Amino acid sequence: MQPSITTTSATLESQMDPLLTLRKCLKTEGSVTLHDHSGTQVGELPQCVYLKLGGYIFPRDAPTNFRSKRGAGDFYPLDAVWFMLERREGSYSEYMQEARRNGVGVVSLVDRKDLVAYLEEEQRPEDCQFVDLTAPLPAPRRSFGDDEAGEEVWEEPVTAVLTTAQTVSTSRVKSRPAKARDSGLLSVHKDFSNVLEIAIEMQKSLTEAAAVPLTNARQPVSLIDQITSANRPAQKPVQVPVSSREALIPIIVVPATPTALLTMYNVRQFLEGGHFVSQADAKAEGRPKENSLFFEHKIGGRKIRIQVVDNPTRLSSADWDRVAAVFVQGNTWQFKGWKWDTPVDLFQHVKGFVLDFDEKGQDPKISGWNVTRLTINRSRRHLDSNVIFQFWSKFEDHLKSRRML
Repeated sequence: MQPSITTTSATLESQMDPLLTLRKCLKTEGSVTLHDHSGTQVGELPQCVYLKLGGYIFPRDAPTNFRSKRGAGDFYPLDAVWFMLERREGSYSEYMQEARRNGVGVVSLVDRKDLVAYLEEEQRPEDCQFVDLTAPLPAPRRSFGDDEAGEEVWEEPVTAVLTTAQTVSTSRVKSRPAKARDSGLLSVHKDFSNVLEIAIEMQKSLTEAAAVPLTNARQPVSLIDQITSANRPAQKPVQVPVSSREALIPIIVVPATPTALLTMYNVRQFLEGGHFVSQADAKAEGRPKENSLFFEHKIGGRKIRIQVVDNPTRLSSADWDRVAAVFVQGNTWQFKGWKWDTPVDLFQHVKGFVLDFDEKGQDPKISGWNVTRLTINRSRRHLDSNVIFQFWSKFEDHLKSRRML
């Protein structure tokens, strides 16, 4: 039997969660309208100040209890969630462009699937690990003006039948979580992969800060230095030839076959973005296939420009000297026309990798090859950071061994 409690309007309003209210609007096909400061309904988000969800009004930037970065980031604002929900059927690239035009925050690709599943009631609040039931909830305002037909008006104390999830959420909001010395070891995840992501971001920020010269800092200069520097000719910056700069760019080769997990369609999201996107999803977003692409990655405190190709037969002899890593499949015919056309010769000169799902066993065809096997999970995208970290560690070691850094 569900618990029944008597509550007042103030109690109900203090417990209203904009995300849960939006979820109920979807279930009951309630209206969601945009309003300005005066309460006038508007049609465009830039003029919007409030979002009216059924009979309740929230500021458009009211924080929801859904955390970004798969539970490790800040709370998404209400307008960002609603804007994403309205465009969940379209491509992600078009959604991002519209979000920028309307000046609204973007829900990341890795969070969109879980957030839509929660709003469409495919997950319960207590089962969604990215929903923080202890988060402080904003108090909504009353509806503007009159009470529309069909809306609930909480003028008198009423008896509300709460679900188990609402009861748990209510008790958590009223309680204050205790903290001890070991509270820092608690995590919303079942593993500590998010700690690794935070550590990597902190290391990046520290490295970038150390690389910025202190232009405004006053440096002590002796009298002798002032006299000699006045007579010293100005030094001209050293111009690095284009050919020399290109010689410093390592090349990564990915498979050209459509059955490979990593191709030119999704390699940028994986190596640069830090998460795996299937070829089907990448194509659905309208991403064109590139014959060659470039991106930057920080190695050893400095940014390295990296090139990715899928047809190494077009490479010159000088280009082959820059090939540092190859993602392979289990067929030897893929090496036809390469500078080193056998696995034994190839992996004596370049670092080999194979990307596969963790539920599969190793392909017996590549068991004797000198390659590193990287495994990803089909659905748990928060584990991708561990695989990416493993790849870049092996890649950096190989560049150092060949003195390419």
